[in-house]
Amino acid sequence: MRLPKTPASQNVVVKRLIEGGYDENHNWVEPGEQAIATIINASILPKSGRERAATVQTTYESEWTMWAGTDNIIFEEGFSELKRGDVVVAGAGEKAKRYKIVFPGFYGVAYELALKEDV
Repeated sequence: MRLPKTPASQNVVVKRLIEGGYDENHNWVEPGEQAIATIINASILPKSGRERAATVQTTYESEWTMWAGTDNIIFEEGFSELKRGDVVVAGAGEKAKRYKIVFPGFYGVAYELALKEDV
């Protein structure tokens, strides 16, 4: 399903944190981030006070919700799903905002992702 462009739509990049460790040649690989997907026309909107209050002090505490249709997501080779802990980067440069996925709700044709601003 492809979600339509709305006033809240924006293109985002999803990154996964890579732990440091040794590769197959016993060389140290620094920890970092790897882009796993690009999402076109993702809608990121703030949660209402009632929605936020329902998750306060839980593992799923979040301030934002992002919707993305599966046809709007272009995964990098070797990746096929969005997971808890992935980082959503919206915008570019100094104005880029970063959000951590705290709950990836997948409904077959679309994702509803609970996000917490990563500061």
